[in-house]
Amino acid sequence: MSVELTERGAGLAAVAAALAALYAATGDPLLALALALAALPLVLDLAYLALGPGRASCSAGPRVERRLWPWERPVVELAVACSRGRARLDEGSLPAWLHVLETVPVDGAGVRVRARLAPAHYGVYRLQRLVVVFEAPLGLLRLRRGVEARVELRVLPETLYRVLEALGLLGLGGLGAWPGEGLPAPWALRSMGGEYYETREYVPGDLPRRIDWKATARTQRLMVRDYREAPAGGLALVFDTRCRGPATCDAVASAALSAAVAAVRQGEQPLLAYDFSRGRIIAHSSPRVLLAYLLDRILESEAAERLELYEYAEPLTSREVLQALRGLAGRAGVVPAGPLEAVDALARPGRTFIASMVLHMVRDTLDLVDALRRRGVEVVVAMPAKPWLDAESLEEAYRVYRSAELVARKLRRMGVELLPWRSRGHGV
Repeated sequence: MSVELTERGAGLAAVAAALAALYAATGDPLLALALALAALPLVLDLAYLALGPGRASCSAGPRVERRLWPWERPVVELAVACSRGRARLDEGSLPAWLHVLETVPVDGAGVRVRARLAPAHYGVYRLQRLVVVFEAPLGLLRLRRGVEARVELRVLPETLYRVLEALGLLGLGGLGAWPGEGLPAPWALRSMGGEYYETREYVPGDLPRRIDWKATARTQRLMVRDYREAPAGGLALVFDTRCRGPATCDAVASAALSAAVAAVRQGEQPLLAYDFSRGRIIAHSSPRVLLAYLLDRILESEAAERLELYEYAEPLTSREVLQALRGLAGRAGVVPAGPLEAVDALARPGRTFIASMVLHMVRDTLDLVDALRRRGVEVVVAMPAKPWLDAESLEEAYRVYRSAELVARKLRRMGVELLPWRSRGHGV
């Protein structure tokens, strides 16, 4: 609990301080009277706060416990009730992931708050304290006090959703009933030169030139036209499961799985693939086999450490899931090859989608991209939008930031479509 001056109160306090200094220097009784008159409103406001809101009991509710996907933005209502005085919420004390939409005073001394939950990435988010403000009647002083709150969000990795989605496609369990909202579509093979597929709501990462203004005006939501390549064009998938930490691992794994899931859903044939971190060309009979191989690689990588997958992938046990995956993945043949050796397999009509952090193997990645571009292949590179989130210090974060900026600039100059993957369920 703290008491502070308002702007008006600070002005009056400055006047009172000047009068006090003059009275101390001169001893003039008129200055003493002026000082008393200046200080009286401050004393009255202080007495009000001490005897009223200062003795009030406040409580906040209800308890909010939610599990969310990173792209969900639910609205919650919180209420603060106090026994004395009229409180308002100090919105500046709220965390960045809680966006206030509306505050409404209620009968007595309470306030009701409608807020949108908007976490930046996966993890556990807690709000344990709200700050309310009481204004004194003359507006010279205000009192701030904390009120215990109980808001806890458990934001799940996007990779978990993609893994469950892939397991469902492979007949090994999957999402089942999920109380979430706004489930994303898988990564789609979109381009302005492809065939019109649908008009859908805008998601971060869509190109502004695809906005459908007529549909936007009709629906009052930002809409874009979705184009997709004809399946005969072919897709080559390059994936690198290496990463720096939770945020980058989630971005890289979810981007690679999103592309593979989309290939299965769209019946993409044939689908070529290159395992960058192991130096292998993956030969397979169907996209399902590749999906099983990729899923197996991700489940044994650092990206799987925080998935808590088997809490959700019922009814199979972890052993049964891995056995089934490896049975499918075992049908894929592997051919050892360096990045440039893989160009002949990857350089075909259509598009090559690369899911990688890039910063692990910058030269090899740029050489691969350059060789593909010189053969006329359209290349899309999905890399973490903020790879510095996993840095352990400010110096390291700045170093990663500068490196990522330079690599992104180089890729764009090479004619690559760069897709900063934000782990929020969006596609190209």
